[in-house]
Amino acid sequence: MGPADPGPGDEVAAACGSVNAAAGHRLRIGLIPAEDVVPLQQALARACAARAVELVVLAADGAPEGEPLAAVVDLRPDARDEGPPSRFGTWRFCWDGLRSVTLAGVAALQASRRDAGVALMAGDSVLERCWIKTVSHSLAKTQDRLFAAAATMPLRMVLLLAAGITPSPPAEPAEAPGRARAARLTKAAHRLTKAAQLRNLARRILREVWEEQWRVGVLDQTPEQLVAGPDARRITWLPARRQGYHADPFGQAGAAGRAELLLAEAYDFRERLGYLVAIGRDGSERTVLREPFHLSYPQLVEHDGQTWLLPEAKAAGLVRLYRGDPFPERFVPGPVLIEGLAAADPTLFRDGQGFWLFTGDGAAQDETNLVLYHAPALLGPWTPHPMNPIKVDLGSARPAGPLFRAGGRLWRPAQDCRTTYGGAIVLNEVLTLTPELYLERPGPVLRPDPAGPCPHGLHTLTPFGPGFLVDGKREFRSLRRWLTGLRSLAGG
Repeated sequence: MGPADPGPGDEVAAACGSVNAAAGHRLRIGLIPAEDVVPLQQALARACAARAVELVVLAADGAPEGEPLAAVVDLRPDARDEGPPSRFGTWRFCWDGLRSVTLAGVAALQASRRDAGVALMAGDSVLERCWIKTVSHSLAKTQDRLFAAAATMPLRMVLLLAAGITPSPPAEPAEAPGRARAARLTKAAHRLTKAAQLRNLARRILREVWEEQWRVGVLDQTPEQLVAGPDARRITWLPARRQGYHADPFGQAGAAGRAELLLAEAYDFRERLGYLVAIGRDGSERTVLREPFHLSYPQLVEHDGQTWLLPEAKAAGLVRLYRGDPFPERFVPGPVLIEGLAAADPTLFRDGQGFWLFTGDGAAQDETNLVLYHAPALLGPWTPHPMNPIKVDLGSARPAGPLFRAGGRLWRPAQDCRTTYGGAIVLNEVLTLTPELYLERPGPVLRPDPAGPCPHGLHTLTPFGPGFLVDGKREFRSLRRWLTGLRSLAGG
């Protein structure tokens, strides 16, 4: 490195200079930089700057000036458990069990995995683990996703610890691959990863031949029974839709003076654009809402004597309510709740604190990044949660249906997409939900019945009478799907 070249911490200091210059910040995180990890350092700087957190670049043994640090993140591969003084200690990252940031995502791509992991460590203890969706044919893009996920972890952990909340360690133990395996991966990483990326690209092309057909069913389990022991064998399936599918069911059970109502996404394999329908138990359908963009996930919201429809309209880049005209024959556009948000499966919930909106972040990784918004009233104003993204996990982040209570606890259904999109439904127990803090932990999992008509996935769970509506998928080969997939891959 010549005298004019920037050191490993200079680009980080420049990126967050505007934050460091601001006065009065009480939350400060220290950073011990390292050579060859500038992209990760820049991701940390951007994450801190977006949340008005001061990122202090430190020498390896330098004591910070000014107010005390909340924590220190050591990016060196030989990071020690003890570092400069801070309130919560020194942390490091571990990439699928490996310390070297240059090996981030390597093991996942070589194993052709859909997920790659990063853990935030304090000594040998895992504080938090994130799982991202790999870009199977690109190590650089996979690492970008890992670095973006990793950059959010220290911020969430500091906010929770500062509030006196100590999250339980993740259920999966930290992987310990050992020095020998790490050395082998390091030595062969470039050669093997290039070969693995070509192999994964070929597999991705072949994978495009598989079409998904979703189907709606009724799960005969009460909330208490579901939480105690999820059982997909107790699903009664409605007839499958020809030349397409029905998915994302929401509804109102029949009652005195009210007919049964089942809403779902209808998808045609030829048109390849979702719209919303009311369906019967015999599989019949009636269109209730079409737009020039894809619609799905038709959540019904009852408020002040009126029933609203809140669908996913991610392609439109907004979150909007629709009103019945007349209900439930058809729906027309109503008030916009949030502009400029590509919301995947937006899910409303109300409690004594106001209204909450959970959604996958379509601008990032909608299967991985969960964001939360809060408002005092249904029509707003809506405010993003300070911990956003509140969760980064391919296995339990993206919403799978409305929150519900069972056994005196609050549960949030989410999709497990680690092996396939919508592979199973995870019930997350919500532990903390305030305008400042959020914490949940994964619990029981509803997996598809391998002997049933939908053995390849489940991804929606919505309350319906004493039980739930669900959807499941069956995969089959389709030449039309393969040609569509190839065009999509060619377009980037």
